[in-house]
Amino acid sequence: MPFVIIQYLVAAAAALGAFLLFRRMPIEWLLDYGEKRASAELYRKQQIPFTPYAIGLTGASVLAVFFLRQKEQPGIVSVISFLICLLLFLIMIADSRTRIIPDQFLLLLVPSALLLWFFSERSLVSLLIRLAAALGGGGLLLLISWLGYRIMKQEAMGMGDVKLLAAAGLITGFPGILMVFVLAFVIASLPALVLLIMRRIKPETDGSLAFGPYISLAVILVLLFEQEIIGLWNWWLNMAAGAV
Repeated sequence: MPFVIIQYLVAAAAALGAFLLFRRMPIEWLLDYGEKRASAELYRKQQIPFTPYAIGLTGASVLAVFFLRQKEQPGIVSVISFLICLLLFLIMIADSRTRIIPDQFLLLLVPSALLLWFFSERSLVSLLIRLAAALGGGGLLLLISWLGYRIMKQEAMGMGDVKLLAAAGLITGFPGILMVFVLAFVIASLPALVLLIMRRIKPETDGSLAFGPYISLAVILVLLFEQEIIGLWNWWLNMAAGAV
């Protein structure tokens, strides 16, 4: 059997394992701070159905392997990047279903990011840059959350989002964290606009939007297509400069 087929089969098996992990992980992982007992509704939300979640996880994991194979990087770096993508897929599911990003998933991202640094760069300067990107990304989102609370008198961003963006900085470094920040808000703008319109039509509509899935998706896009995004950005800057 060709090695590439084995890679795709392993990715599919890992996705199915992640699907089962989410359904069977301790329900306490999905409790908000201060909560002591899980509700029946939370149990129901944890039991994600096979369709579309297992199928979606499998398809997304296979696609991640496909695009990682196109990158010229050591195999161990691709494996770590894939595991980070898988964790981010689970974070997307958790936040979209329950509005909670489990700290356990976030904690797993930290050693994964450090392993990614060790096998791809392994220099003290690059590690310091990643740490600065983590502090800068998390700090900036924390500031936005504070300003949002001061202006709207309600929580604009959860601490899970702040910690996730800090982890994103550790994973992507600089300028990757800037790409993640911009992409997350750009991707989230369309569903946010739809929610705004729906609230205009039906004021009773829940206007809250989980931001974790968009941060996670942005990190995945930067992991898979960082050079292409930089190229697109440079092309846009050149076009804008030419127009001026």
